[in-house]
Parts: sequence; structure tokens; C-alpha cells
Amino acid sequence: MMSSLRIGILACMVSIMGCQPSSTTIHEQLNADLLGHWTMDYIKNDQNCLLRDAGPLNLTGKCTGKTKFTEDRFGQPGKALYFDGGLYDYAQIPHDRRLERITSKITIAMWVYNERNSSTFHPNIIHNSNDGSFLVSKGRDIADGSWYISTKSLILQQPSTPDNEKHTKKGNGFKNSLEIPMNQWILFVGVVNDRHGKMYVNGDVWYFGANSYEGTYRSIGNTDPIILGQTHTKPMDWDNAFIYPFRGKMDEVRIWNRALSEQEVRALYEAERPSSWQEWLQAPVFKWGVGFVLFFLALWGVWYRGQIKGRSQALQEAAKATMHITGKGDPTDAIYVKIRQTKATIAEPNRHYQTDMTMANGQTEENTDPEVTYHENLPDFFNPPEHLSIQDQNWYLKIITTIKANKNTSPFGTQELANALNTTTRTLQRDTKQLFNCSPKKLIEMVLAKI
Repeated sequence: MMSSLRIGILACMVSIMGCQPSSTTIHEQLNADLLGHWTMDYIKNDQNCLLRDAGPLNLTGKCTGKTKFTEDRFGQPGKALYFDGGLYDYAQIPHDRRLERITSKITIAMWVYNERNSSTFHPNIIHNSNDGSFLVSKGRDIADGSWYISTKSLILQQPSTPDNEKHTKKGNGFKNSLEIPMNQWILFVGVVNDRHGKMYVNGDVWYFGANSYEGTYRSIGNTDPIILGQTHTKPMDWDNAFIYPFRGKMDEVRIWNRALSEQEVRALYEAERPSSWQEWLQAPVFKWGVGFVLFFLALWGVWYRGQIKGRSQALQEAAKATMHITGKGDPTDAIYVKIRQTKATIAEPNRHYQTDMTMANGQTEENTDPEVTYHENLPDFFNPPEHLSIQDQNWYLKIITTIKANKNTSPFGTQELANALNTTTRTLQRDTKQLFNCSPKKLIEMVLAKI
């Protein structure tokens, strides 16, 4: 009784603690009867374009021609294989006798990005309008035990018999009237289950039909390699044009020796599908938009650099012009004086009525900058400038005559001139600066030198 009690308590503890076998993931479930899984991931430091097989048979493939690694549906570089669509662009996986176990139940799945269909096929390459471009094939077309999946068909050929001529094959054949979508990543799955076949696009049934051939399929005798991107490896008795090459990207190619259920196909798609924003990033409209934006930014950059360069050149020319005027202009030059006079008149028309802030702050005439007068090159000082008002002209003449009248007075400076005019030195400083553009001291020296 105690032993039974212990067993009961242990069972309760296991149940409470959740010590139940963990549920398997979809990829673990799909390992059953898996024959091959080629991930299309670039092998580091590999120079031979090898394709790693993550399946139980470890059948490493190799690509030829212009076939190369590219970005996958997530935008990751080196995670998918690109087929250029030429006569010699394909990948080859060696035969293994265990592949002959395939009967009338088979599943082939892959992520694929199709770049052309019947209407966009190159005119120099014969296109099979019934089957489209070949994705995965093993064995030559209508040869004994051959099979393939293309952008429109899923075919398994039955071996020939005396009453089964080579060109009227029996087997399992399923063909859609449409081709898979172009210019987008899709999960494309073909399932043969005895006399019925289904093809899926992104987890949804895309085609369903009954067997269009008589009989059932057997793969015994098919010792050709698996070919990705074409229908065969150009045998001697076949025209190279009849290979129906695929152009686009391929990733995560899997082959099972059983028919996956709809639930398994849907679960596989949900487990490996990119997110909505990742699908949008891979869409052609986004790539074209990015290209347009980059092109526009490049044009704008060229224009902006031109604007900066032109502005810099303009500033340099302006600096040179300023250096020419200030460096070569003579303060006694009448033209230079006239420019200074006009500029001062426009900039400060009411200067005569403003307080001289410089002198108000205690600055004296001895520490002022070297000055230029408007009238140094005039015949005499008794012709006041015409731009002055009548009042200013009269004051102008009074200052000149006062200096002239005291030419023999010594000393005679700013203070003596201010006293003679009955004004203050501050007012005199302001007036001579406005009328003569110089200090009273400088003005006295120039007038006395002229008379």
C-alpha cells in the first residue's frame, strides 16, 4: 500500500511540475522521411560554390556558370542562390541510391523568386510553355523514372514497358495553366499523393488535380543527378536549347519521400515567412523607390557642391576687389573721396543732429584713426558740397572763415576755434566730423596750409 501511495504522489508531482515531453517544432516534425535539405547558405572561405545539404544523406551540391550566392527573402547576403537563366547556369547534386526509394508519394518545397515567365522569356532560348521554367529535376525529360517540378508543373514519369511507348508516358502528371507569381519571394511546394497532386503558394493551395497520366510512378533506374535551375545536363542526343532554364533566386530546397499534409505546408510557411516589413523591403517598388531617392540625392549633392563652390569663388572675387580699392585707393584721390562721401551721406543722412557718442565716451582727437576729408582735392574751401542744406553750408563757411581770420593767432587749436565760434569742443568735434569728415585739429592744419 505504501508503494502504491509513493507512485501516486510521484505521478502528481510530475503532473504538477510539468514534466511532460516537450512538443516538437514544425522543423522537427518535418524531419520524417526527409531526403535532402539544401540551405543555399554560402560556406565561408569556399571558392567552389558548394551547396551544403542539411538532410540525412549529406549530398553536397555544386553550382556552375553564372550561378552565384545572393541575398535571401530577409535581405541577408549569401543566404540564397541566384540563377542567371543561361544555358550553362545551374546547380548539380550527386545521385544517391537511396533517392530511388521515391514512389508515388513525394514532396518538393523551396523558397523561390521568379524573374520571368512565358511572356518574358529570352527569344533565343526555347521555352516550354506547357511546363514553364524547370526548378528541380532528376532524370532527362520523359526518361524512365524521371521527375521534376517547374513553374507550372509537377511530373513523375513511369518507366517504359512494351505497351508503354517512350513518348506516351505513364506516371503522375499535374500541370497548371498559370505560372507562379513573378518578382516576389514565395514558398512553392509540390505534393504528389498517389493519383492526386497539389501545388501550394505561401501555404495556400494553388493547384489541385487528379493524375493526368495512366499508371503510377517508380524511381528505380533513375541514376541521374538532381539538377537545380534546368531540366537536364545537356546529353549528347539533346539540343542544348531544350533545357528550359530558370532565372531568379532559390532558397531552402527540400525533398521528402512522403506527401506533406496541408497543415504541415501551412505550418512550414508560417515558421519561415518574412515579416510584412521585410517583404516590403524586398518588393521591386521599394527598390526602385530607393534607387530614385539615391539618384535624386546624388543630383542634389552635385548641385549643392556647385552652389558652394560658386559662392566661395564670388567671395574670393569680392575680397580681391575690396583689396584693390582699399590697397590702391589714395585718400587724396577725388574719385575715392567722392565714393566715401556718397556712402556716408546715404548711410547717415541725419548725422549732423546726432550726438557724437565717441567723444561722449571720453575719446579725444589725438587717439582717433587717420582721417580722410572730402575736400582735400577741391580748389578751395569756400565751395561747400551741394548735398548740404543751406544751414549746414552757412555753418561750413563760418568755420572756414573763422580759421582763416585767426591764421596769425598762436596758439590756435580746437579749444580756440570753439571759443571763436561760441560753441563747445564736443559740438565742434561733431560738426567737423559731419561736414569735413575729420577732426577740428586736422581741419585747422589743412586750411592753414591752403592759405
